[in-house]
Amino acid sequence: LLTMANVHTADAFGLDVPDDADERMARALHSDAWEKIEQQDWFKSAQAMAEDERFFHWELEFPIAFYDQDGERKADAGFDAVIGNPPYVRQEQITQAKPFLQTNYETYSSAADLYVYFIEKGIDILRQDGLFGYITSNKFMRANYGEGIRSYLTDNSNIEEIVDFGELPVFEDASTFPAILLLKNNSVSENRPKITKVKSLQFDEISQVVSENHYFTSERGLSDGGWSLARKAKLDIQTKMEESGINLIDYLPGEINWGIKTGDDVRRYQLEYDDQYLIRIPSGWTQKQCGTSNEKEAWNWFSSEYTAIAEHLSNFEKKARDRYDQGEFWWELRPCDYYDIFESPKLIYPEISMEPRFTIDFEGYYPNNKCFVTPTDDLYLLTLLNSTLLFEIAKLYVSILGDEEAGGRLELRTVHVEQLPIIDPEYNPDPETCKERATELFDHYM
Repeated sequence: LLTMANVHTADAFGLDVPDDADERMARALHSDAWEKIEQQDWFKSAQAMAEDERFFHWELEFPIAFYDQDGERKADAGFDAVIGNPPYVRQEQITQAKPFLQTNYETYSSAADLYVYFIEKGIDILRQDGLFGYITSNKFMRANYGEGIRSYLTDNSNIEEIVDFGELPVFEDASTFPAILLLKNNSVSENRPKITKVKSLQFDEISQVVSENHYFTSERGLSDGGWSLARKAKLDIQTKMEESGINLIDYLPGEINWGIKTGDDVRRYQLEYDDQYLIRIPSGWTQKQCGTSNEKEAWNWFSSEYTAIAEHLSNFEKKARDRYDQGEFWWELRPCDYYDIFESPKLIYPEISMEPRFTIDFEGYYPNNKCFVTPTDDLYLLTLLNSTLLFEIAKLYVSILGDEEAGGRLELRTVHVEQLPIIDPEYNPDPETCKERATELFDHYM
């Protein structure tokens, strides 16, 4: 599975083995019985399949790294070093291989891209205390599909160094979010890797960039839930906040939901209405009103009752019919169980943001699907979410696009935002003062 430089000679592995060891081991596998097997139809079929699929067995191809001269497996079997640049192949392109990957890889996830399995395989063929170095995508550090490989790495290796290039175009023909991952194949009591975040590709030697800009993180930053790579001091603050507070999802009175497909612009404490309107026709509404499930009859009724709206919508019929998420009829919206939330006081925030952009809407607006909503009018919570402190801590939970220190955008996905630590006001020494201050801030920005 891996593409890497391999040295065949015994000296490369520091072994005192005759030069013909590989050849003699190969001859040991070739006997009269084997020649008979080679003539059977099932074997020929298997060989043809192997030719097409290009099967590869590391231990058979490089027995010197795994076996002694007598054929016994070495106590420290594996390569001294594994160096690679796994291919950047999305999971949608490896559908046929997924049953095999699920059976043979501990790190399997149906949404994992191909490079995840290259990481596991690289460590699997590495000897104890062997060295591992890949340049690969950094997406596994945060993505949900990366939980398995994150756990595998912390359980099976000493993560020594990470050089993160963020969104820099290291490879001109692909947006890969590359990072250099350096490991040693052994377990330690605590991982404290050296971290370097590269800000520019204008350098002569990457070693010089690392020497001048590295810092150390703590094992806390390498949790199975997501790697943050933050400095230890920042992680210590996160620890204090989590110990003193509760998860946002446990503080909220309801779930966090997607917005609908129309336009609003969310700012800090503000909602900037852009003069767009939604024609809200819920799925099933037409049949409930006219009493028929026949589309032609339903449209005739709708056209006669709401002539102007029907004439307007008819201009978009083809596009509306092509939607995968339409309602019972093409002129209806897709099913939604929480229309009442849109018309009630609700917290709104965008999916991607460079700064705190939370607000509470009291006017019944319908934010678009690039926003999230949850039913609450808690102004105290609003001020916490808009605080610089909590927004900085949020960077330890969510994915970041670009350089977080130079305007990087945060992806405020629900699965991560729900974990933000919130100090419940009932434990605050003066909750009324907090609420009063929150009201003042909200009124000021409005």
